[in-house]
Amino acid sequence: MKDYIKRRWAVVAAIAILALGFFIKQTFADMKKPPKEDPPKSTIAPVQIRIVENIPQNANIYFSGRLMSQRKIDVFSEVNGKLVAGAKPFKDGTAFKNGEVLLKLDDSDTRYNIVANRSNFQSTLTSLLPDLKIDYEDGFDKWKNYLAAFDATKSLPDLPEVTDEKEKNFLVAKKVYNLFYSIKSQEAQLAKFTIIAPFDGIVSEANVNANTIIRAGQRVGVFVDPSNYELEAGVSVTDINKVKVGSEAQLSSTELQGNWVGKVERISEIVDAATQTVKVYLSVSGNKLYEGVYLNGIIEGVALDSAASIPRYLVVNESQVYSVENDKLHLVNVDVIHQSKDVMVVKGLADGTTIVNQVVPGAFDGMEVEIIE
Repeated sequence: MKDYIKRRWAVVAAIAILALGFFIKQTFADMKKPPKEDPPKSTIAPVQIRIVENIPQNANIYFSGRLMSQRKIDVFSEVNGKLVAGAKPFKDGTAFKNGEVLLKLDDSDTRYNIVANRSNFQSTLTSLLPDLKIDYEDGFDKWKNYLAAFDATKSLPDLPEVTDEKEKNFLVAKKVYNLFYSIKSQEAQLAKFTIIAPFDGIVSEANVNANTIIRAGQRVGVFVDPSNYELEAGVSVTDINKVKVGSEAQLSSTELQGNWVGKVERISEIVDAATQTVKVYLSVSGNKLYEGVYLNGIIEGVALDSAASIPRYLVVNESQVYSVENDKLHLVNVDVIHQSKDVMVVKGLADGTTIVNQVVPGAFDGMEVEIIE
């Protein structure tokens, strides 16, 4: 009996110890739990504002383009010959004045052949003088004077004017006109051995050196006018009606120091299918400009009605802005009449309207805000 009672009290004691341990464990666990925090109160977003002012605006068009010389020629040789060293070397960067010799090929053989042909022509005319004196006495003196001034080393002067039909037929039969125009053709060919600068400019590309043999049709270089340039720019189809021939543009470069003025000279009638832009061509002149350099510019487009000019990032949903009334945001519809890289010109905002002047994260219609300076 005693053993039974002992075992019973042992079980009771074990249960009591387990219960006490669980109580102590739960007490410590509750002590580790962080105190409950009150739910956060809604925050009021601070915003900067701007006051709307409607004023006359210009539809400024932003663009970029590459400069090309308005006068640029590829220099080709029309004859065969050896290039002769000139007073100035035909090298990249060499400047030539209008009328100066760009290139000269050796023309000795051709020139001597022409002198021989002129001498033969002189002999032909001399042999005709007796017949002219007898049969065409009225025209004899002018042919005699023509021969007296004849110089086989110089270009043929124009033939005397012949009014008598019989005299003209006589000269035709003797092949006077045939010989004359054959020599004039050779003289024209001789002139092609010398290439003259057609305007003030510089050599931008040279492909030959002195004493090399040049072939007819060979491209020998490029000659450009460095004072007058043309810039080709692409303007979007939506903006092209705001650009007019004669409009001015302010130009600048990220590579060169300085500012320049351009003028719209031509507007294409074709839309580039790939870019959906229309080509606009501007004349540009000034110092420190180089062919091939890229310029950024603003074309002063047509005048617009009174409107508000605001940064693009303030316009949401393409045609709405946030105004501030009674410390709350309100979405206002606007009419976008022009847009550029950074600015939109809009109608629909009354003078004095307060709008936000920043991007407000998570903004919505009715959101409470606090205006800050």
